[in-house]
Amino acid sequence: MGTYYTTTALATYLIGANTADTATANVMADSIDSAESEIAKYLSKRYSVGDWTTAALAPPIVKTWAQWLSAGFYYEVVGRGSKESFKRSDRLINRAVDNLKLVNSGELDILDTSGSSITEDSSPYEVYSNTDDYSPTFNEDTNTAWKVDSTKLEDIASSRS
Repeated sequence: MGTYYTTTALATYLIGANTADTATANVMADSIDSAESEIAKYLSKRYSVGDWTTAALAPPIVKTWAQWLSAGFYYEVVGRGSKESFKRSDRLINRAVDNLKLVNSGELDILDTSGSSITEDSSPYEVYSNTDDYSPTFNEDTNTAWKVDSTKLEDIASSRS
């Protein structure tokens, strides 16, 4: 069962789908799970997708992408090789993935229900430097004429205080 998109919502979008059939309902649920995983794959570098634990918390466009991807994945499975089904499936999937790629690249932002950009997740992998003003140890002279700086010990002592 999807987190922010449901089989009930997908059944409404898929006109003519028989949701009373267990196999169809299972394919729909798997399609939704796959769609939400695909969305997380693209958005997780910029946004805290783990915070979208319910449909009410997910941004509106994310639910739309889940709808397109879920329907596309569903048509792909139930199409049974039909060119028309694959064309319909590819069209829905490509529409969503093209949007997700634009968000991933930073060209588009995700908006909340009020139209404001959602704050990006601050990356835990940011690199901070503590060597900006550091002079390397072997920066005293050319390697053929290395000499110890005459004030090196004083410089070391003064940097400690």
